[in-house]
Amino acid sequence: MDYVFLEKEYCCGAPLLHGAVMGGNDTAPAEESIREFLDMNIVRARERGVKDMHYFCIWCAYLAKRFHSDCGINQNYAFDILTERLKGADLRLDMKIGYFGGLSHRRPIYVPEQNFDLDWASYRNLLDQVKGLDVVKIPKYCCQVIPQAIFDRARDEGVDTLVVDCIVCYGNLVRKATRMAPGMRVKYLSDVLLAAFEHDERVLDWL
Repeated sequence: MDYVFLEKEYCCGAPLLHGAVMGGNDTAPAEESIREFLDMNIVRARERGVKDMHYFCIWCAYLAKRFHSDCGINQNYAFDILTERLKGADLRLDMKIGYFGGLSHRRPIYVPEQNFDLDWASYRNLLDQVKGLDVVKIPKYCCQVIPQAIFDRARDEGVDTLVVDCIVCYGNLVRKATRMAPGMRVKYLSDVLLAAFEHDERVLDWL
């Protein structure tokens, strides 16, 4: 697989849209800025001969799919590449984790159209490919409003490792875990998949 990282990236402008929606203001100016910001990234990618763009930020992925789905370059979330690449891979990890699939309740703010949603079911199904992994589903409490409920549910389920596939939820929970749930590990989905690829839980402590 041949890949490149853009030397310079522009913010997708999601905070502008969020501010407009929360303030009850017209979203058209924010949406126009978003188109322009994302287009600057796409132009740079096109100059590099890129056919697919993969975003680690869910808001970038959502907005790119919404406003530039017809730009000639496929717009994807980072985990889309793993759903294909890991098919048939020898993945094993003998442990119990809590899976928190957050985010989706805020999607309509950024992408009202359901057909631009991300393939969350496929990202979750990656964990089903890992032999020996016991996955407990954690309800979709909001990571910003009631994060303590997420940690408490994980504890109640006998889980000390929380796995998240939304980078925004991941960031919020990592910051809050030390105070709200001492000893709880919060890991990104790709962290667990790497440990499973190596067949070694210790990888999670190195990331």
